[in-house]
Amino acid sequence: MREFLWLILTLADFSYLDAVIVKKEDFEWIRTGQKNIEEKAKVSAWLLMRVVFRKTKTTDLPLIKKFTVETGWKDIPERQRRSLNQEKWSRHMEEVFENFARRENSKILIAEDENHVFLGYLFVGEGTDSMTGTTHGFIYDIFVTEAHRDKGIGKTLMKKAESYCREKKYPRILLMVSAENLPAIHLYAKMGFKTEHMYMGKELR
Repeated sequence: MREFLWLILTLADFSYLDAVIVKKEDFEWIRTGQKNIEEKAKVSAWLLMRVVFRKTKTTDLPLIKKFTVETGWKDIPERQRRSLNQEKWSRHMEEVFENFARRENSKILIAEDENHVFLGYLFVGEGTDSMTGTTHGFIYDIFVTEAHRDKGIGKTLMKKAESYCREKKYPRILLMVSAENLPAIHLYAKMGFKTEHMYMGKELR
């Protein structure tokens, strides 16, 4: 049976759920007793799995740090990786992660299923515009395990980041993405992010 993620964000009767997995073939209208979620929204009454988004615990940090380092290494262009010592670079990134995680305005959210199986995370905080000196929200990292991608979890985490930044009264939210990470770029564009600056490089040897 093929499954995929359908988000429930405002359904009163299921307000305790952030998201659920539903059967693709069992779409039907669900009413809250007051109005539909959206005029054209179709959701299934067959709830198969709850996806919980919670605050991180100290015991989560080693796993998050591991994925942050691994994905960060993959995002470096191959030509640059050849000139780096991966072990030394990894230690550097672990220190960067720990410093950012300790910041007062940083927040890490964990996505997991109802059996506490890890599905992904969001790492969001504060950034400063080097040209204007103004502060803004910044998505340091967002990650979904390979087995659970393309199910809407990443999109939900992005929405969580936006909500957090609105709570903090940031006027805008930024992120940085590898030019080779086309799936991520596509997701960000669909959610309204636009290219503002381009980081360009040239090999001198």
